[in-house]
Amino acid sequence: MLAGLARRLRSAELAVYGATAAVTALLVAVALQLWRADITVPFNYSGDALPTGAHYKTVIETGWYESQSLLGAPAGQTYNDFPTADNLHMLAPYLFRPFTDDWAVALNLYFLLGFLLIALAAVWFLRTVGVSRVVTVALATVFAIAPYHFIRGESHLWLGSYYAVPLALGLLVMLLRGDRVWGRGTSSNRVLALLLSPSTRTALILVVLGSSSSYYSVFFLALLSFTGLIVLVRDGSWRRFVVAISLGVGTVVVMLANMFPDMLFGWQNGENPAGLARGRSETEILALKFTQLILPWAGHRIPVLSELRRQYDTGYLALGEQPALGAIAALGFLASFVVIVLLVVARRRFSRDAATWQLVGGLSTLVLFAFMCATIGGLSTLVSFLTTSLRGWNRMSIVIAALSLAILGLLLDLAVRRIVASSRRTRTAFVSVPLAAVLLVVGFVDQTPGNAGDGYAATKERFESDRAWVASVEDTLDAGDMVLMLPYIPFPENSTPNGVLASDQLIPYLHSENLRWSNGGIKGRPTSDWPGALAGYPDDRLLTLAASADFSAVVVDRAASADGGVALEEELAAQLDQSPVVSGSGRFAFYDIRDYRAALAAEVPADELDRIGTLVTDPTMLYPAPDFYSGFDADGLEQLLTSKPLPQFTLTNGLDEDREATVEFTVTSAVADGSVTVTWPDGSTSTETSTDFSATFRTTLVLEPGSHQATVDAVDALGAPIDKVILSSVVVTQSELAEFLISR
Repeated sequence: MLAGLARRLRSAELAVYGATAAVTALLVAVALQLWRADITVPFNYSGDALPTGAHYKTVIETGWYESQSLLGAPAGQTYNDFPTADNLHMLAPYLFRPFTDDWAVALNLYFLLGFLLIALAAVWFLRTVGVSRVVTVALATVFAIAPYHFIRGESHLWLGSYYAVPLALGLLVMLLRGDRVWGRGTSSNRVLALLLSPSTRTALILVVLGSSSSYYSVFFLALLSFTGLIVLVRDGSWRRFVVAISLGVGTVVVMLANMFPDMLFGWQNGENPAGLARGRSETEILALKFTQLILPWAGHRIPVLSELRRQYDTGYLALGEQPALGAIAALGFLASFVVIVLLVVARRRFSRDAATWQLVGGLSTLVLFAFMCATIGGLSTLVSFLTTSLRGWNRMSIVIAALSLAILGLLLDLAVRRIVASSRRTRTAFVSVPLAAVLLVVGFVDQTPGNAGDGYAATKERFESDRAWVASVEDTLDAGDMVLMLPYIPFPENSTPNGVLASDQLIPYLHSENLRWSNGGIKGRPTSDWPGALAGYPDDRLLTLAASADFSAVVVDRAASADGGVALEEELAAQLDQSPVVSGSGRFAFYDIRDYRAALAAEVPADELDRIGTLVTDPTMLYPAPDFYSGFDADGLEQLLTSKPLPQFTLTNGLDEDREATVEFTVTSAVADGSVTVTWPDGSTSTETSTDFSATFRTTLVLEPGSHQATVDAVDALGAPIDKVILSSVVVTQSELAEFLISR
């Protein structure tokens, strides 16, 4: 009899998972209008979706994403310079390998699979919390189609694949209630006792969490610390406090294991401070606000509500990424504050359903703590003084959403039980089923976009046009040829003054099979940033520099150029006497320079040309770290800014020998009269009088191999230090290379 009851309970639980998956799949298909989509074309073909696609393409071609020889030519792209623990998502192409080796198909399929994985994980979380089966189906589906999911989309696919969030929160619920987090299973079979044990379940959750998102792992660690204090202070349980510590240690160990290859690379090759360079102020730009969370999201189906959000986002203090909970989660969010007032401020005690109210209270305090961490000026601002790597604390909104839905689910179940108890003729299903239906309808209308399919046709047209252009370029060149893409935009997370992202320049690579592209190397090392150093030499020498580095072609990104590429293309056309092959969008212009390269090789000895090529692709570079950061002036020209006293910048010589270089720049401050002294890496100094707010430096020095700091000391006429200075018109030229160009 007991065995039969257990089987029926398991069947009922499986039915919850099956029903949730089916309902979620249906709503997602309708919301995204999948019948209008082409699965071979990415749903999003712009912005951060492009490097995500590049990752999948690299995994398919090479087996893993860390190294790609077709990007960052000639050295190749090495992603170890951009450390991340989000490796789990890189396995997705292997899931679909039996069906496809197309990166766009793999990208789309994983995006769609994410909805189901999130829904199923949310079912486990809500059932762990104690929400009824019928309400769980509705709320788990609502969580899977949260506005956050559509806002992230394929652009932030790792963040949008947030199935680890409800799994991790389930561990916090167990900790609050005193459930077993670690231990053996109950089966008499040793193998099953191990496989079905709490320890195995917890370990798997920590592996998924620590391997899928650094953000969600850190959020979990923050909430775990708070939960540990709750069980220690409220319940006096040192045992559960130790369990919390073990969960934290386990999460950190998994994260470090994922990041170990990146750490090892840094130890072997030196740190790259520019690879993951972010400002402290970005933490508050990418924070969240109370009003943002409860207002409708920008993609709302109902025009008047989307317009309300637009007015708020444009008329009030604008913060990045516009987080929103959705109406249902927002209701739970507001309820959490009411619960805190009732339980803590009013000291109300509920003798009936006391255990449920205690859990609701615990979850509500977690919501409050999560909000305190992520709101503008919150605890995340204090964290930014320790590290700037985790800037987007508004992403805590999906954690708040999960907790809020759990709170709402428990409160709705309490209400349903009261209604049923008050009427002997009313069955639970007569109340809970219509309630679940209402939640699903409201969630769908409130949280899903109404025009998702409208852009599919235009995206497909651009995608196929770019693919045809790249195919024509590959037909012209030979396999393995290198293409120089200009202007140079440091990758990743950089843009031009007119808003073109570095990731946009990955478009040719995404359609290429055998060409090597100069862009896409991780910024911060001369072997990646060398195309940017070309700007320090005359425009009419560009072809000589590119040809000496063995490049076969130049592609001009007209959209990224301040003048649409006009000046550069005029110079190229004049020297090459050819018309470019232009992409269908008119954005990319291709110039074949193989004849020019052959002529140069006929005139210059091979060993000398190799030497010049090395100087071109591994130049002396000036980097803003450790105390400056990059920006643009009113004319769109790059400048380096700082507000630190005695700031330092870095000069890097990547060769294994001393190298002579000339460094030029202008130091600008808010003080008209004063002086500026620069202390160079060799200990020598240069002092210039500040006239009309600026002082210009031009110094030739010999740099030893490696990276070296120079210090800027700006003072006013009375000798008082000036801490806000700007470096502009920065140019570093190598003496040997300059002499070669003069001889040409």
